[in-house]
Amino acid sequence: MTIPNMHPNDQISTTVILLTAFSFIVYWLMAQSEKIKQMFYLDLPFDDASRKHIFFKEYFGFYP
Repeated sequence: MTIPNMHPNDQISTTVILLTAFSFIVYWLMAQSEKIKQMFYLDLPFDDASRKHIFFKEYFGFYP
Protein backbone atom coordinates (compact mmCIF):
# COMPACT_ATOMS: atom_id res chain seq x y z
CA MET A 1 0.00 0.00 0.00
CA THR A 2 1.43 3.33 -0.99
CA ILE A 3 0.57 6.62 0.64
CA PRO A 4 0.11 9.46 -1.82
CA ASN A 5 2.25 12.56 -1.46
CA MET A 6 0.53 15.39 0.33
CA HIS A 7 0.84 19.07 -0.38
CA PRO A 8 2.06 21.27 2.51
CA ASN A 9 -1.45 22.69 3.02
CA ASP A 10 -2.85 19.16 3.29
CA GLN A 11 -0.17 18.25 5.83
CA ILE A 12 -1.02 21.28 7.96
CA SER A 13 -4.75 20.55 7.83
CA THR A 14 -4.25 16.88 8.65
CA THR A 15 -1.93 17.71 11.54
CA VAL A 16 -4.38 20.23 13.01
CA ILE A 17 -7.31 17.81 12.75
CA LEU A 18 -5.37 14.94 14.34
CA LEU A 19 -3.99 17.17 17.11
CA THR A 20 -7.47 18.49 17.87
CA ALA A 21 -8.94 14.99 17.99
CA PHE A 22 -6.13 13.74 20.24
CA SER A 23 -6.45 16.74 22.58
CA PHE A 24 -10.19 16.25 22.86
CA ILE A 25 -9.77 12.57 23.71
CA VAL A 26 -7.24 13.41 26.44
CA TYR A 27 -9.55 16.12 27.82
CA TRP A 28 -12.58 13.81 27.75
CA LEU A 29 -10.74 11.04 29.62
CA MET A 30 -9.47 13.55 32.18
CA ALA A 31 -12.92 15.09 32.66
CA GLN A 32 -14.47 11.67 33.30
CA SER A 33 -11.69 10.46 35.61
CA GLU A 34 -12.88 9.45 39.06
CA LYS A 35 -9.32 9.62 40.43
CA ILE A 36 -9.02 13.30 39.58
CA LYS A 37 -12.48 13.96 40.99
CA GLN A 38 -11.57 12.21 44.25
CA MET A 39 -8.43 14.32 44.46
CA PHE A 40 -10.66 17.36 45.04
CA TYR A 41 -13.52 15.82 47.03
CA LEU A 42 -11.48 13.93 49.64
CA ASP A 43 -9.75 16.94 51.17
CA LEU A 44 -12.20 19.82 50.68
CA PRO A 45 -15.77 20.65 51.65
CA PHE A 46 -18.30 19.81 48.93
CA ASP A 47 -18.85 23.37 47.64
CA ASP A 48 -15.14 24.18 47.43
CA ALA A 49 -14.35 20.81 45.85
CA SER A 50 -17.07 21.26 43.23
CA ARG A 51 -15.88 24.75 42.33
CA LYS A 52 -12.23 23.73 42.08
CA HIS A 53 -13.01 20.56 40.12
CA ILE A 54 -15.15 22.45 37.59
CA PHE A 55 -12.56 25.19 37.11
CA PHE A 56 -9.78 22.61 36.82
CA LYS A 57 -11.66 20.86 34.00
CA GLU A 58 -12.39 24.15 32.26
CA TYR A 59 -8.81 25.42 32.47
CA PHE A 60 -7.44 22.07 31.33
CA GLY A 61 -9.85 22.09 28.38
CA PHE A 62 -8.74 25.52 27.22
CA TYR A 63 -5.02 24.95 27.74
CA PRO A 64 -4.17 21.36 26.74
